[in-house]
Amino acid sequence: MAESKERIYTIPLRREWLKARKNYRACRSVSAVKAFLSRHMKSDSVMISESLNQFLWKRGVHKPPSRIRVKVSLDDEGRIRAMLPEEKMETDKKESKPPEKTEKEKPEQTVREKEQKPEATKKESPDEKAASETKKEAENIGQELKKSASDTKKPEPEPNAEKTKKKE
Repeated sequence: MAESKERIYTIPLRREWLKARKNYRACRSVSAVKAFLSRHMKSDSVMISESLNQFLWKRGVHKPPSRIRVKVSLDDEGRIRAMLPEEKMETDKKESKPPEKTEKEKPEQTVREKEQKPEATKKESPDEKAASETKKEAENIGQELKKSASDTKKPEPEPNAEKTKKKE
C-alpha cells in the first residue's frame, strides 16, 4: 500500500451504548467506534484522536452522542487513525518533540529554578501578611491555653461522707 486510504464514516452508536449500563455508556461508545473501524477498514490497530475522544465524552458518561461522523485514514503500516472531519491530520508525536537537552544544561536550570522560587515566596500582599500574623497569634494562644490547662490540676474528689454514714 503506497497510498493511505482516507474515508468518512457515520457510525451509529445508540444501539451499542443502550446495551451497557448508564455508568459505562461513553466507554462502550469508544469501544464501539474502535470495533466499527476495525471491521470496516480491516485492521486491528485503531487509534482515536484526542479531540474525537473528548467529543464522545463531552456530555458525560451517561449520554454520549447517538451517531458520529469520523474521518478515517489507513497508514502504510496498517494503523487506523480516526478523527473528527474538521480536524487536521497530525504527524507522529515523536517527530514533533524538540531535541532533548544535554546533561550539562539540566543542572544549571535546576539552580536557576531554585533561585527563582524563594523570590516568588518573598513577595506577599498585605492581606497575606496580616493573615499569616493572625495565624501565628492563634497558634500562640492555643499553646498558652494548653499550658494553663495542664498547670491547673483538678481537685481530687473527697470521699463521700454520706456513704460512710449510711454504712454505719
